[in-house]
Amino acid sequence: MIDSGTSELTRLGVVLVNHHGEDLIRDRVALLTSWGAEVVVVDNSSTYDGPGTVVDSGANLGFGRACNLGVQQLPPHIDAVCFHNPDVEIDEAGLRALHARLRSQTSPGVVAPGIRTGMSHRPAGFRYPSFSRQSAIVIVGAVRARRARRRGRDLPREDRAGSSNTRGRRFGSGACLIVDRSAFESVGGFDEHYFLYAEDLAIWDSLRRAGFDIGFAPDVTVLHHRGTGGRASNTRRELLRWAGVEYFLSTRVPRRARLLRFVHRTALRTFAFGDPVLATRLDELWRAGAPPAEVLDEIAAQLARTSDDRRD
Repeated sequence: MIDSGTSELTRLGVVLVNHHGEDLIRDRVALLTSWGAEVVVVDNSSTYDGPGTVVDSGANLGFGRACNLGVQQLPPHIDAVCFHNPDVEIDEAGLRALHARLRSQTSPGVVAPGIRTGMSHRPAGFRYPSFSRQSAIVIVGAVRARRARRRGRDLPREDRAGSSNTRGRRFGSGACLIVDRSAFESVGGFDEHYFLYAEDLAIWDSLRRAGFDIGFAPDVTVLHHRGTGGRASNTRRELLRWAGVEYFLSTRVPRRARLLRFVHRTALRTFAFGDPVLATRLDELWRAGAPPAEVLDEIAAQLARTSDDRRD
């Protein structure tokens, strides 16, 4: 077990993004500030009236862009930042342990805890996406979507079981990450093309490629009440994840991204019942051959005006 009593939290900033999750955030901010952390709440819905330093973004900027804005508001003495979902629970000892683990790195970059969601426990994050893995997820999801459509219901959420097997490249979930501020800023922060999903994968990979240390603290486990307070349909979340993964692969292995688009287009009709507006827009963009970055930018512009999403 990491010695959790030696990490000073007065140099730690915590950034939370609000989009109609204020009932969850108020108590979390009160706790975090009582532990000595500096807390910034970026309000993407202009509905938060609680404690902490509040930044009204004026629109739903999405997760990554809002987090970048939050980091900019932190005082200069803050040298580490925790990105913290409103529906995540972490205790003081766990937060201190994550901070201590980050500070123990040779070239501090990013540390992620283990995450428990319902019956699923992920001590070492998620596997990097690949064409074959994403295709399998889409195919299985299409089967589930057909069943949901027949029953007149939204696509059900599925918590894919985590594994203690750490083989293969993995990344930590943006639901709870702690990063070195200077490292984060040196790689440009979160890529603002992403609206929701895969921005955590991208920042993790960018820090790794830049030579910063990346690591997991599996002996620190946070509880993620996935989706509590979020209004977006599960179908919308899934389609946003498709677009995010496609963009990520386009920046690393473009040929695989083009193949993946074919898979996404083939399955899109099956998912359209759950979010016909987003599905129609994706279909238009994909048929027009829009590059993945443009697809995300167009989606972000639409959702910034109409979305009820919050990072989940």
